[in-house]
Amino acid sequence: MLTNQRHELILHMLHEAGFCQLQDLVHRTNTSESTIRRDLNELEQQGLLERIHGGAQLKQRAVGDERMAEREQSHPAEKRHLAEYIAAAYLRDYQAIFLDAGTTVAMLIPHLKERAGLTVYTNSVQTASMLADADIPNIIPGGQVKPQTKAIVGAIAARFLGSVHVDLAFIGTNGISARAGLMTPDPEEAAIKQVMISAARRSIVLADHSKFDQQALVTFAQPDDVDEIVTDFIPSPLQNDFRRFTTIKELTSN
Repeated sequence: MLTNQRHELILHMLHEAGFCQLQDLVHRTNTSESTIRRDLNELEQQGLLERIHGGAQLKQRAVGDERMAEREQSHPAEKRHLAEYIAAAYLRDYQAIFLDAGTTVAMLIPHLKERAGLTVYTNSVQTASMLADADIPNIIPGGQVKPQTKAIVGAIAARFLGSVHVDLAFIGTNGISARAGLMTPDPEEAAIKQVMISAARRSIVLADHSKFDQQALVTFAQPDDVDEIVTDFIPSPLQNDFRRFTTIKELTSN
């Protein structure tokens, strides 16, 4: 059995039962214990399962809100790669754009300096500060500021952003599920993302590979509700589930 086939079988068994014993996996795949241990290590590194004594289990909790400093330290090279592609593919002079409160989206800021006449709206206090430090004028809505993510949320923010019509909305996500769609832990942040998607001529989601098959509390869109989801790659065990969505663009293959 090929590596990809073993990975798909392991994940299928986990989704069926929630837990798999090492010896059961050895028997079902007709391979060695050392090979299965290596498979489990690779899948754990991709964030798709948790190793426990005697086997593996699905992750026990949904993705929650992390503070900005924690999120900025997660997969920085991949986030920079996505931002470089997005800047080259989408950014033009004299556009109006939304930047949501995602840390991957914030990686676009250095590239904005290369464009003239941009009108930038953001619901992130931190992103607004970074834009100002880079001498990029920007506009923020009123509303409540969340301490964890420094995102501005609430009815006032949603009403203002919904009244603006922009060329592009750049959106982050905490998780992508083939069944549940694009997710975030906070209902109010989900509402802001929905407003941005609706008010933009084109909406682009930036998501590195670790976001795939992650669960969060609230769905803010389905993959087909946005124009493009840009990722470095889809983890190989999940490719059959996600490649049916024509809006997903992989920059590399895994």
